Amino acid sequence: PAAAAAADLSAAADDEGAAGNETSPSPSPISAFSLGASDGRLVGGHRIDFVPIADVESLQLIWYLPPHAYAYGQKSLEYISRLLGDEGPGSLVSYLRRDHGWVDGLGAGAASPSASYSQFAVSMMLTDAGADKVDDIVEAVFRYLGMLRGRDPERWRWDEAADLAGIAWRFLSPAEPGALCQQASMTLTSGFCAVCDTLRAPFVYREFDAKAIAEAAGRLTPGTLLLYRGSRSFEAIAGSKRGSWETEEYYGIQYRLAPLGADQARRWAAAVEEGAAGWPLALPERNRFIPTDFSLVQRPPGPAKAAKDRAAPRPSVLVSDAGARLWHHVDTSFREPKAAFVCSIAGPGISRDARALWATQILFSLVMDALQEEAYPATVAGITPAVAVGGEGLEVSVAGYSDTLFRVLDLAARALDPNSTLPTERFEAIRRLAVRSYEAERFAGSLQTAVLWVKMVTRRHTAFYDHLAAVPLVRALTVEDVLARRAALFAEGARIECLASGNVNATGARFALDRVREAVGAGPADPHELAALRQGTLSLPMGAHVYALEAPDPAERNSAAALYFEMGTSEKDLLVVATAQLLVLLLQQPVFSQLRTTEQLGYSVGVQLFQAWSASAILFYGMSDSASAAYLDERFEAFIRAYGTELRATSEEAFATAQAALEANLRVRDQSVEEQTGRMWDEVQMHTCRFDRALELRHFVKRATLEDVVMLYDQALALNGTRKKLSVWVQAPGEERRPAPLREGPPVPFNGMTPIKAEDLEAWRAERTLIRASDVLCTQHEFAAGAEPALTARADLPDDMDSRI
Repeated sequence: PAAAAAADLSAAADDEGAAGNETSPSPSPISAFSLGASDGRLVGGHRIDFVPIADVESLQLIWYLPPHAYAYGQKSLEYISRLLGDEGPGSLVSYLRRDHGWVDGLGAGAASPSASYSQFAVSMMLTDAGADKVDDIVEAVFRYLGMLRGRDPERWRWDEAADLAGIAWRFLSPAEPGALCQQASMTLTSGFCAVCDTLRAPFVYREFDAKAIAEAAGRLTPGTLLLYRGSRSFEAIAGSKRGSWETEEYYGIQYRLAPLGADQARRWAAAVEEGAAGWPLALPERNRFIPTDFSLVQRPPGPAKAAKDRAAPRPSVLVSDAGARLWHHVDTSFREPKAAFVCSIAGPGISRDARALWATQILFSLVMDALQEEAYPATVAGITPAVAVGGEGLEVSVAGYSDTLFRVLDLAARALDPNSTLPTERFEAIRRLAVRSYEAERFAGSLQTAVLWVKMVTRRHTAFYDHLAAVPLVRALTVEDVLARRAALFAEGARIECLASGNVNATGARFALDRVREAVGAGPADPHELAALRQGTLSLPMGAHVYALEAPDPAERNSAAALYFEMGTSEKDLLVVATAQLLVLLLQQPVFSQLRTTEQLGYSVGVQLFQAWSASAILFYGMSDSASAAYLDERFEAFIRAYGTELRATSEEAFATAQAALEANLRVRDQSVEEQTGRMWDEVQMHTCRFDRALELRHFVKRATLEDVVMLYDQALALNGTRKKLSVWVQAPGEERRPAPLREGPPVPFNGMTPIKAEDLEAWRAERTLIRASDVLCTQHEFAAGAEPALTARADLPDDMDSRI
């Protein structure tokens, strides 16, 4: 059981470590609990060291406790986990990360997976410095627990959590039906809660029990602790078979189980008794971002039957000038007091080249890290600010409850202010985190690498996608480079494009834009410079080309192939897009049946429509641990040629069924303010502004015929004289030695596929023309200049602007 726990933790660390964030893996229960032990003493006081799959340093503290599942209305363990996992001033993670640089992230949580026990976990990803400070880190955890035990549980903290849970339940976004059904089934069969709480049990706060909270906190001791420590540094020791190292049966994880040292146990027990006196630890203050006003900007009319072909909601343009454009859409149809504000800031100083782009990313990672303690309560209250580098510049977003949204927007705007405080002492930690995250791209898997390189070959600007190429650039950056980047960021001007959507009026939308403009403090950028920075898709030459590369991970077992068939611009003729969607829908089941089930090429085999920046393509993809990338390509080609006969024989009934299915998919409406904002923003960001895209596509789906689909199939996929194909092969080490899988029919010749060599790729790309997008539809939405003047200074706003917005 300990080995299984170590394997589970290793797998979780492998997944989470790639992103460089905190982890919350859940090890398997120790077998003693199946015999009824639920106080942790039979398994506590032990340590499990293991060699993780990913190169990460992890630490997890687990306590097994008496069952709390039936007391779900008390939320006693959740009370403790909220405090231990807090990230505000005086928090445990602030002490460990900001003060000492020992951890990259920390998470705390409780679970009740069984009727016989509950578990409580504190999980951390360690830095290189923290890897040697495990005893000190655990001491800090116990001192924080001692601080909790030294004071009575406070009713207002429990009430605050109850208020947040009540708000979340009241405005819960619709769930996917299958997932909701599964959750309900599992909850009902567990028997833990009343039937009336089947769906809302995680949100129920019924009884504040100070005694239960104190008892739970009192059980979190060194004697009941099971400590998991994952590190590649154990590999040499484990490989030498010294000590009590074993190998887990299923995952091959090397691990050892040993009692905690006596000195460790005494030190940590003393920390619990002494508490945090003299330590920079404190419990969080009241959360000022919790919303209290849930009124809607405009009361929607009573429920009415929607028109069968009603157009989707679309934003209008409130402000349009040389430096900015503001889109705005009021929507209270979801009856949610939520809004979203998202901005893209483009400029030559932001992403002129790869070095500038990644230096800008490090800069804003550093800035957001400085704001983390202040922003964390907003995140807890359901309002999330973000500032990061995107495909065409900086992206700023704030989404959540409109009552306090603009307080959080001010945090994001401060991140843009070149005069705000920059914590340069955190530079090394932020850079190291970034390097670890970018290096994790190496282990993303061969199929993800193949799709990534389709973008790398076909996109106009590629630096944003190439994380592995970013590693040496980021490693070479100095804090002086980042400070210089900050000074030059908006020196050549900027273009700001924003969308305010949801429960926000025009005054609030203009206020948000003006706050961003004030923070940026720059005039308009040169239009020609901006045009050169715009993303786009390159048009392929006629014929078939292949770009092959070795898998970045030397331990990769799978080869992969991605076959990209260009169809050109998707904006000139939506009939082509609708026809392509029908073709893909008709292809999906035969592709899976033939290549996955019959030929067993690999677990991941499929076909999808590939659209971005006004360009459309059909993408076939496959991954296999037994076939080479070239063989995968060959089998896709064989399928494509054989499928023509089946496609032409499609019955009227089958084609009508496909049309109806696609129409039904296109009729699915936005389910939340966030989803609606995302759809609108995608149209703005792609410079297409087809806000009624789904409605228009439904019209063309009805018009499309089987003959249209067959013609597209011939021209784009089957006929060598008209198709434009790019294959990307990711070759696993040693794939040339693999036996050829069973073939279905004779091999199909590649008909003169032209290789693109790595050293020739940039020259090949430079010869390509751009599939250009048009801003015509976007400009058609704009009002006449000066129709509605924007507020120009925050000083013009009254004191009660938050409530008026």
